Amino acid sequence: MANPKIVFRITLPEQVDPDVFETFMTGRFFPAVHRGPTRIGLVTGLNLWRRAANSEQPSRVFLMEYGFNGVLSDRLPRVDDEAVLSEFEAYSSYFEPLGPFTDRTPEPEPEPEPGPEPEAVLTAEGGAAAGRGSAATPPSV
Repeated sequence: MANPKIVFRITLPEQVDPDVFETFMTGRFFPAVHRGPTRIGLVTGLNLWRRAANSEQPSRVFLMEYGFNGVLSDRLPRVDDEAVLSEFEAYSSYFEPLGPFTDRTPEPEPEPEPGPEPEAVLTAEGGAAAGRGSAATPPSV
């Protein structure tokens, strides 16, 4: 089973450009998230989801999820860059913690091993025919 994901909903007000926010999160915030171990755990992945523009809801809504192996909480991941953290403060009030989630999708069944290929032999016409005779006993013509 995969590590739990900690999920936040981000709803931006009209005065915040969602494209600028998206660029900041993916270009500055995510790279600044501490990826090494801490006293409470380890960030194992980050994703930012944006509501589709053609949905009934505005595309000003995002979900941020981060995988975490350790003590679960509603805290945002640790950021190592003070300048990025300072810039993030302008957006932090728009984050609503939804809490930790675990993937409940069952693992897919393994694919069956392929069986042996049927032998191909030459026919009287000179072409290959699968499963008719063998190299030692050619098919009768």
